[in-house]
Amino acid sequence: MAERRVRHHFVSKLVLREFAKVGVIQVVDLRADGRSFPRSIDDAAAENDYNTIELKNGSLSDEAEVAIANRVEGPAGAVIARIARGGWMEEDELEVVARLVLFQLLRVPTRRDEGDALADLLMKLTVAAEGPMGMRRSLENHLGRPPTEEEVTEAWVSVGDLNWNVSRQSEAHLVDSFKLLDEFLEPFTMTYSWHVMRWDRRHLLTSDSPIILAANPEMPQIYGVGMANAQVIYFPVSRSCCLLLRNRVDPDWDVPNGREIHGTTTSARAVSRMMAENATRWLYHHPDDSLAELLGPRASLPMPQSVTYETAHVRRLQHRLKVMAEYAAEHPDEPHPMSPGGHQINWADFPDPT
Repeated sequence: MAERRVRHHFVSKLVLREFAKVGVIQVVDLRADGRSFPRSIDDAAAENDYNTIELKNGSLSDEAEVAIANRVEGPAGAVIARIARGGWMEEDELEVVARLVLFQLLRVPTRRDEGDALADLLMKLTVAAEGPMGMRRSLENHLGRPPTEEEVTEAWVSVGDLNWNVSRQSEAHLVDSFKLLDEFLEPFTMTYSWHVMRWDRRHLLTSDSPIILAANPEMPQIYGVGMANAQVIYFPVSRSCCLLLRNRVDPDWDVPNGREIHGTTTSARAVSRMMAENATRWLYHHPDDSLAELLGPRASLPMPQSVTYETAHVRRLQHRLKVMAEYAAEHPDEPHPMSPGGHQINWADFPDPT
């Protein structure tokens, strides 16, 4: 039996190799005030068991890691290397490059964190809204009998403060990533015109979230920016070469693929600064490059931001749902506070959490 792969990359090694010197890349830790150190590309942008899945028999498998190698990275490897060295792709190679770009966008830790944060938010809102009556139903389903009042109270007290967190298994992120890859590959490929920007003397860096989605400045912020509506997508595939995808909604860029753009010092530093802002924790660059050269002498490193939906508004909503659910449990014969004609709660008696 072949030995199971344990060390899994969340940034493709195909790309890391193009920023390395003899297999070594410089790593910058944004959570440690920019501490910098060299690391092998075998270990950079990787975690143990990042793509490990648990089979029905309880054993651990690297099937997903193998699928990534066979379906995504393997077919694109030679094409990415050719682009990084000054060439371009054939028309029938666009799909394999698009598959790599789209999966790279989906596979990174920040996307996994976003999924966990959303699952946590929805679970807490559900628990708060259903309250003790929902807990009673859950216990009855679990126990196979009506629970006692003491059992309901004990269970509700244990979760009702919402002071807990939900994390999905890695399988959920992997399943979502492969599903979105299959569903969005064709529209993603066709939404953008595909080009390349190159630099002769200036260099780029990359990060643990190496694909930059730049929003259309004329679009209201409420729409956000994603794989379908970004105005421009930047994906550095080497220290001197960046794939540039431009949304075809812009008539000036609804042109045949393959335009080659000559980069400037300003554009190189702009891409590297956007990459640094896009990072979750780690920056990666060639050992011969310095951050001052890459970002500009007066640029500062950003503070890494964690993914969370725990805003003051969300906490207030959770709190009020919980109060109404508890009232409904105590007054089962009255209309629910959220229903027409339901009890109007005096919120001054239930101050919002600080």
